[in-house]
Amino acid sequence: MAAAAVAAAIFFFISAMSQQVADAVVVVEHTFVVTQMNLTHLCKETLVTVVNGQFPGPVIEVNEGDSAAVHVVNRHGVKQ
Repeated sequence: MAAAAVAAAIFFFISAMSQQVADAVVVVEHTFVVTQMNLTHLCKETLVTVVNGQFPGPVIEVNEGDSAAVHVVNRHGVKQ
């Protein structure tokens, strides 16, 4: 009888925890620093707008139901 009660309590605990995980809202947050830098392509130097020093900029990965928050720091007067 005691083993059945322990099993029931464990089952209840696991099901309650899985429901909390399912209800959790995931917020994917990124900070993008926008600057300009000179890049050389085919022996020609060009002024390029980059994000976090990357061209092309970083990828934002989210899943269905997630929220995304992107903070942009404009370091070079690029019009938005």
